[in-house]
Amino acid sequence: MKKLLLLLLPLLAITFIACHNEEEEEENGNPTKLVKTVEIYSYTTGNSEKFTAYYDNQNKPIKLEYRETDSHSPAYTINLTYSTNTITMTHSDFSGVRTFQLDDNGYLIRDNTFNYIYENGYLKEAHGHDSGFRNSHWYFSWMNGNKVQTTIYLNNDYSSEYTYEYGNRENLLNIDILGALTSSEFGEYTFYHWLKFKGHASKNYLGKATWTNTDNIAKIITYDYQFDEDGYPTQVILSNESRAWVKFIYTYY
Repeated sequence: MKKLLLLLLPLLAITFIACHNEEEEEENGNPTKLVKTVEIYSYTTGNSEKFTAYYDNQNKPIKLEYRETDSHSPAYTINLTYSTNTITMTHSDFSGVRTFQLDDNGYLIRDNTFNYIYENGYLKEAHGHDSGFRNSHWYFSWMNGNKVQTTIYLNNDYSSEYTYEYGNRENLLNIDILGALTSSEFGEYTFYHWLKFKGHASKNYLGKATWTNTDNIAKIITYDYQFDEDGYPTQVILSNESRAWVKFIYTYY
């Protein structure tokens, strides 16, 4: 189940990145934990894979190792380096780099594929600028701190729509759990979720996601959580209308 992390998929509809804001968590009185590993088990194939994250002394993720769980050595490694208003990502299996440009307030404004626009502190639009995504336009709606809708246009024509529903628990994770969970059905789990850019992540944990395309074909996913005593998820099971098919298992530093 090896994932090509540099592939940009419809997952952008759900969103990517954000840097862990420890000061904000302390101000809100929340405990601070960093995700150490995410194991992803497929009920369909019986296979599983594991991502392990490593952080610097400012709690920024600097390395991610991927391996299938029966392997003793990483299949690949991703590294992140930070400079003023720039995050650079390299992949051990690929040449080249992916660069994320931030404004002076820490908002992601451009990466290798999209330009990002915000309104009142939340991601509002994303517009493709490279050859493969130049005619791709994404529009996001928010309510009460949660992303509730994403609408996608290709070549100025409506393409598809995502809607999201949430539970009442506050999202304490330092990774973008909304994007990570929905991508297991709609795209791929990628390193983007280990970063949470300001204005991209929702306030609460995702409970339900619905995807609809131009033919009115819908996919519905529900999310069942188990939490530790501090309110951090230790397990999430994703199910469609008929069965469970993916389980996420989390450990923390």
